[in-house]
Amino acid sequence: MFHQIQAHRTEQPRRLPTQHSPAITIMTTGQIITAAAGIISLPFVPAALAWIKPATALAVLVTAIMFIASLDTDLGRLAQKALDITLRRLPLIYLVSLALLATWAVGVSLALWQFSVADFSAGGWLALLFLALWPWFTLGTLLIALNRSCPKTGRWLVNPMIAIGSTVLCLLLLEALCQLAYGSIPSSITARMPQAGERIYRVNYDHPNGFRQYMPYLKITDYQGGSTGDMFFKSCLPPDAAQDAVYIVSYTRDEYGFRNPSPWPEKVHLVVLGDSFVYAGGIEKPFWQDIHPSTLGLGMDATSTLEQSRILETYGLPRSPQVIVLAYYEGNDMTGNWAFFFNGSARKGYERWYAEQPVRNFLVIYNMLSAFKDRFLVKGCHWPIIDSRGQKRAFLEEEISIFTVPYQALKQSQFYAITRDAITAMAGEARAGGAQFVLLYIPTKLHACWQSVQAQLEIISAHVVSWDLPATGNVVPRPDRPPRETAALLAQNIDAQRAVIAELAQEKNITFVDLTTLLQDAVANGTEPYFFGDSHWNQTGHDLVRQIMTDVLNDYSSERQAN
Repeated sequence: MFHQIQAHRTEQPRRLPTQHSPAITIMTTGQIITAAAGIISLPFVPAALAWIKPATALAVLVTAIMFIASLDTDLGRLAQKALDITLRRLPLIYLVSLALLATWAVGVSLALWQFSVADFSAGGWLALLFLALWPWFTLGTLLIALNRSCPKTGRWLVNPMIAIGSTVLCLLLLEALCQLAYGSIPSSITARMPQAGERIYRVNYDHPNGFRQYMPYLKITDYQGGSTGDMFFKSCLPPDAAQDAVYIVSYTRDEYGFRNPSPWPEKVHLVVLGDSFVYAGGIEKPFWQDIHPSTLGLGMDATSTLEQSRILETYGLPRSPQVIVLAYYEGNDMTGNWAFFFNGSARKGYERWYAEQPVRNFLVIYNMLSAFKDRFLVKGCHWPIIDSRGQKRAFLEEEISIFTVPYQALKQSQFYAITRDAITAMAGEARAGGAQFVLLYIPTKLHACWQSVQAQLEIISAHVVSWDLPATGNVVPRPDRPPRETAALLAQNIDAQRAVIAELAQEKNITFVDLTTLLQDAVANGTEPYFFGDSHWNQTGHDLVRQIMTDVLNDYSSERQAN
């Protein structure tokens, strides 16, 4: 008789725990409250988190079904029957459900780490409450159902299988979904990945003249500020230290991938070349706009002087400019020139770097976990520091190492020889075409803030690997040097590269516009020309440089007319 009753019981549908169970009461209540928080937050969701809206709709639907299934009504029994089929007869669907919920819980938690407190309004925090807690309540409900739907004797086998299977399936699904939605993943994660150049930034490395350029006619809408700056993924600066206001930049690339009106004119008065300071993807109005009505901006991210010389030959010189401005950035132009010379073209350099990357660097999950580790588990990070004016400061370490190289070593290096030859050749081509050549020297943020951070040099140096620079070949990193010695090298050589380039300009009779003093004075007077969490100028910095360049070019025009 006992066996018959037991058999009869095992044949009964295993319902979700009802509202009489404290466990299901807690889980269901949590589901409803967090889903309601998601609904209430919809009008206040930041534009960068617009994907919360479809997620909320899905959560409300799932919550409604599971709540109805817990009710002792005809509709509840119908919903329960559908869930029973899922839980007992289609275990794969159950595993997928667990995996998707785990994907939501883990993926969203890792993705949201880049947003700081300042990024959320009161409604935004409700959205965060919904995203962070709803999947856990739902997972709890399903796991309780699993526990009650299996015989006790089989749980020792079922539970580990479910745990392992769900984990593996979760990781596979998460990776597949993230690869499909690669463009929607926070840039602080994708920027770490080798495929970002072609998949996110749409860089073409195959121009016949060997330089890189962006895909033309592409409409760009970028979220800037907050914790989107390069220092949040290139250094240990924590996202919750963000100070820059969040804003949106929108523009459309021209027929050659630059930031000019289309179509290009046959002739222009002014051509401006450079890297990301000229392209200025995070700025609404770059410094070169409005200097002259007939201006062509040929800025391209991650390029240096040698590569820019090919851009000038291809796009600038054929338009017979009267003035050519080359923006030289002291943070990475010399190292970039050596790399481009060594590789011979942007494509070969990219392929060489691409081939050296381990497989794990291409995985979104791995980079999410790395970002999580960098965010919460990093030790010994000193950013931000407090300067002598009481301002918080952070600097990009990879652009500081060049300042540990003494003047004489720098001038005798192959780094300088390649840079010198590229600048000299561009100046010669400009003069041959009847144009004035202007060399615009751009300092790093550290150099611009130098007067207020000298007392913190040893702390800054704790993040910096100093260099030895031989006469030929690449730099030799010296991680064995203690911070005190690196700080001394910085103090001795901060102006070495500036002096080398200024001497080159004087020797070749090149108009030299050094922005170092201008930006140092601006910082000393309380103006912030650089982003806090990025190594580039903010709009204030671009406006300052536009004014000085307008004055310089007006003076040149006056002199030309007088002669």
